[in-house]
Amino acid sequence: MVVRNLNFVRLIVGPAEKTDAIASLREGCKDCVVTLVERNTGSCLTGKLPDRKAESLSKRLEHLIRLAPDQVETITADNGTEFHDYAGVEKRTGVKFCFARPYHSWERGANENLNGLLRQYLPKRKSMKGRG
Repeated sequence: MVVRNLNFVRLIVGPAEKTDAIASLREGCKDCVVTLVERNTGSCLTGKLPDRKAESLSKRLEHLIRLAPDQVETITADNGTEFHDYAGVEKRTGVKFCFARPYHSWERGANENLNGLLRQYLPKRKSMKGRG
C-alpha cells in the first residue's frame, strides 16, 4: 500500500489530511467527534472525544495516526483551540501540521463536506453521550 500525506488509512497518494472537531452543542454535553479525511479518496477516520480540550484531541489524534503510522505525513487543521497542542502531536508522531487561514473553510472543503454528512447521524443539539 503506497500512501503519503494522509491522516487515515488511504489507498492513493494524496495531499494533506484534513481534520476537525464536531461538537454536540447540547447544553451540558461536552462530547464531540474528531474527523480526519483524505481529500482525494474521501477515506476518513473518526474518534469520539469526551470534550474539546487540546489534551483530549491530541490523545485521540495520536491513536488514529498509530493506525497508519508510516502513512500520515501532514494534517491540515482549522484554528480552533482544540488544536493548541499541535506541536506536541508533531513531536510525538512526526506528522506535520498546517493550518487553514481563518474564515477560509473552503481550504478544508473535503473535511467540511464530511462533517456535514456526519451531522445526519450526529445532529446538533442531540447528545453524543453513549454513542461509539
